[in-house]
Amino acid sequence: MQKGTEIHLFYVKSPMAEISLNLEQEAINENTSPERLGELAQTNDTLAYLVAKNPNTNPETLTKLAKSENSDILKAVIKNPNISDEAILKLGIQFPQEFNENPILDLYLLEDGEIAWLSDEAFWLTLA
Repeated sequence: MQKGTEIHLFYVKSPMAEISLNLEQEAINENTSPERLGELAQTNDTLAYLVAKNPNTNPETLTKLAKSENSDILKAVIKNPNISDEAILKLGIQFPQEFNENPILDLYLLEDGEIAWLSDEAFWLTLA
């Protein structure tokens, strides 16, 4: 390289990359409305995973995501404190370690020992 030669690098950001980044930011933002999170979850697996991790995601969206074939999404759903009883029953046996990481478990145990899945011996044996 000759003395005095300067190299200029230019980075051009793709508009599609910027849109994707904005959607991802929206999916992880805890202030995003549950309705919008439901919409984002239908876009692609990456956004569905981020939505499943968001504590503002409603139980209805989590129940839909619990039908995914993507194990990363399913593991995120089982860890979300807004998970529905229906989804927790389906996924708790499949992912017991992740279920144990859900902060809502302690509340279930304190609140009502009569919840059907809490008294299901087969369910608890899978967690042992």
